[in-house]
Amino acid sequence: MRKLINGLFLTLITLITFSCSDVPSPYDVNDGGNGGGNTELTGDGTKDNPYDIASAMKKQDGSEAWVKGYIVGAVNDKAIATDAAFEAPFKLNSNILIAASKDEKDYKKCLAVQLYDDVRNAVNLVDHADNLGKAIVISGKLVKYFGAAGLKECKTAVLDGKEIGGGGSTGPVEGDNPFKLDASKPVNSFIAAFDDAANNADYASTGWTNAFKQGDRKWQGAVYQTDKYIKATAQKATEGATFETWFISPAVTVNNVADKKVLFDCSGAYYVATSSLKVFFLELVNGKMTSTEIQVANVPTSGTNYTWTKDLTVDLTPFAGKVGFVGFQYIGIGGDGTSTTYCLDNIRTSGATAGGNTGGETGGETGGETGGETAENSLLKFKGIEAWTDAFPALFESATNDPNLTADETIKHAGSFSLKHMSPVGKGNSAIKQEIEVVPGKKYKVSFWCYDNEPNAKGRIWCSWIDPLGNKITFAKEMTAEKAELAKLQPADYFSDSTEWQQFSVEVTAPQNERDVYTAAKLLFEIRTYPENKLSGAVYYDDIEVIEVK
Repeated sequence: MRKLINGLFLTLITLITFSCSDVPSPYDVNDGGNGGGNTELTGDGTKDNPYDIASAMKKQDGSEAWVKGYIVGAVNDKAIATDAAFEAPFKLNSNILIAASKDEKDYKKCLAVQLYDDVRNAVNLVDHADNLGKAIVISGKLVKYFGAAGLKECKTAVLDGKEIGGGGSTGPVEGDNPFKLDASKPVNSFIAAFDDAANNADYASTGWTNAFKQGDRKWQGAVYQTDKYIKATAQKATEGATFETWFISPAVTVNNVADKKVLFDCSGAYYVATSSLKVFFLELVNGKMTSTEIQVANVPTSGTNYTWTKDLTVDLTPFAGKVGFVGFQYIGIGGDGTSTTYCLDNIRTSGATAGGNTGGETGGETGGETGGETAENSLLKFKGIEAWTDAFPALFESATNDPNLTADETIKHAGSFSLKHMSPVGKGNSAIKQEIEVVPGKKYKVSFWCYDNEPNAKGRIWCSWIDPLGNKITFAKEMTAEKAELAKLQPADYFSDSTEWQQFSVEVTAPQNERDVYTAAKLLFEIRTYPENKLSGAVYYDDIEVIEVK
């Protein structure tokens, strides 16, 4: 009888305990353990119903998914088993560990998370130690990282109730006034010459609206030689997805616009029929935005890439007596080679002064010009020999420099100057070098021109990849593909003596691996000039650039 009473008492306590449990909200983190037990998945991997830690550990199939957990630490070096850290100091900003419990200290119950882009900047524990213990919902690929269950290439997350990456709080627009336009202070004229544009950065200017309606891309700044403008593209974006982005003028009183016309310059590249650039008159009627397409003649839909058509005309006559906005709508389909790139410059009301364009981006999505001065979108801090006024370009980080490197105006490939680089006497080399931050998995173009007609000197490039800890990467013997990529940057041959300029140009992909020791955080760009016959001589370099291939 006593056993029966005890059994009934325990059953009653159990029922009371579970009936009082709170129902978790969508982003509450349940204790999912380390993946043991049943094979059922909790959640479906969407943002609204993310996987818990246990489910993410089970489903390591390379799929894209959202996962919820607590930030409990990071991996400080090469291996999660020996280098997992659960308290400061943290050494690497490229990863975090998340778990089902904020107090977890067992690495076997943690999911290793690789951080990218804005998510890395906002979430990492090196710069944000206060993130330790916070709940996070984060999106990436369910694949091994540090040899354990992982979530890689994470570019979007929700932390402290705020979305990071993927467009953040400026996400897809909707509602009666989707772009939050304000017509209360209309102007009589405007001009956007984009002189403040930064290459490949979302463009922003007071009074102008830059927003996406579908996808997650905005109009971005572009720089080619001295020209600055904005561009829109769906190149390399999510395959098959539609991207719609708008650039919208300040509110304008149409009757006060000279000739009731707006002018702009336009170019395009990689034309496909599924992309479009259209112009609309936008108006707020009782707080609701209406849009009317304006037919604009000669918007390019084919032809030579990045050839500018100037002074395209937007006729506002049909909208006389109104206050409204001029909106430029870009639509493209994501993927590789499935969208047109459209560029805009000198958007202005009639009578405003426009700037100039000297041409498009030769090479287009692969970036950069093919000759002339160093491209403004080069990742090198040293932007051009023509602008060099110091005895030595301090933004190069050379180990042996001052007497060996000068600007020369007698022998040059383009512009007014080249870099004259003297080799040391005897042995060794003189080095021009600089560390450049890179993104793992992205492609970069390294190029320059060399003039070597000196029997007492020879030159070559000798670059290295740098891991997140600042060490040069040495690939394992079996990593033949990675070693082959590195060999492109470390050629065995030197430039040969010639009376002609010779170009070095190569495209390489920054290594990306589940182990940070084989993952590039930086490229050490380095050109070396060596003595021959134990004598010193000069080799000349020009048009040096390192650019990201889009």
